[in-house]
Amino acid sequence: MTKPFRMGITFIVLALGLSAQNVRLPNLIPYRKDTLWGYCDSNKTLIIQPQYDQAFLFTEGRALVVLDGKFGFIDTLGNIAVPFIYDNAGIFKDRAAKVCFQGYWGFVDRYGKEFQPAIYDDVGEFSDGMAAVNYRGKWGVIDRATRTILPVKYEGVSNFYGGFALVLLGDKYGFADDQGHEISPPIYDDAAGFFSDGLVWVRSDKKFGFVDTAGKMVIPLKYDGAGSFSENLAAVKIKNKWGYIDGHGRFVIKPKYDQAACFSQGLAAVRNNGKYGYINTKGKIKIPFRYDHAGDFAWGLAVAGVDSGVGIIDKKGKVIIPLTYTSAYIMGDGLFRIEMDGKYGLVNATGGIVASIKYDDILTTYQGLIPVLYHGERGFIDCRGREYFED
Repeated sequence: MTKPFRMGITFIVLALGLSAQNVRLPNLIPYRKDTLWGYCDSNKTLIIQPQYDQAFLFTEGRALVVLDGKFGFIDTLGNIAVPFIYDNAGIFKDRAAKVCFQGYWGFVDRYGKEFQPAIYDDVGEFSDGMAAVNYRGKWGVIDRATRTILPVKYEGVSNFYGGFALVLLGDKYGFADDQGHEISPPIYDDAAGFFSDGLVWVRSDKKFGFVDTAGKMVIPLKYDGAGSFSENLAAVKIKNKWGYIDGHGRFVIKPKYDQAACFSQGLAAVRNNGKYGYINTKGKIKIPFRYDHAGDFAWGLAVAGVDSGVGIIDKKGKVIIPLTYTSAYIMGDGLFRIEMDGKYGLVNATGGIVASIKYDDILTTYQGLIPVLYHGERGFIDCRGREYFED
């Protein structure tokens, strides 16, 4: 289970699924000159002079920056909004930012007020008015008024999705709602992290079943494996074969596959005899079994691989990006991250190079900008491959 993530001096990426090419660039772009950071506009005209050890994207009108090893926040004019007194911090989200002072974590608002003093050993980020907090090794959840939503007693608490969070008590999993009620007590050996189509798989004594948002077991613990519901179907394993059931537990596609993934955009990757293909929700083969690797569809495209490498295909099985790379990732709106010999670059839908295959890493697009790692240093590029840094 994913616990709240502690941010060091590293990339901060918001995976919001924004279009890479159609999103307007922000007015202030983090710009690195040698080892110092400032902010420029889309023409690379400096607006805030390079002076910081680190600088991150503006969110909610504030930017996290580091000066002389201390974290603080500035506004869009470059004025100090939150003083440089913190040992670590996270970006603003849901009108709050987590901050670390002398080894303990709390929260500040956009004007630097510590509405939650730094008393916790670790914290998550606020989302939907709530944040996970850790005190003496146990996790709970508070709201913006610092009221307790979930008591600090759990070994782990996930983020809330759709009003529900996965909780870990001892070595058992359960679910709680955003009103602080345990809708399903921690009695399961394992569980998915979130509800989908109103159901979530759970495991007990090596058998899988599904519970609903009221905590009721609606599909019994009888399967040897299970995936999450998607497009009203879930992959389940029985007698060493995978098939798909509906929300009532009835088989819609009989168990006959060696492996089966979730449906996405009407197709699911399944494997037989060592090769992957794609079927539709009726069980009809839409893309033949010819791949050694097959990912989920997004934006009408999926990552697929053969012995020669990995690339991108469309929903008819047409190769969009040649299957020759070490790895590939769909960035969205015609941009694809590709890897070759341990280096990363960007290509477009015709296979044309947008950003040279030279980066140590390329992360998720946000606000039309793409964080990269180059020669061990952070930087940003845009969807046209323009670099906002100089060494």
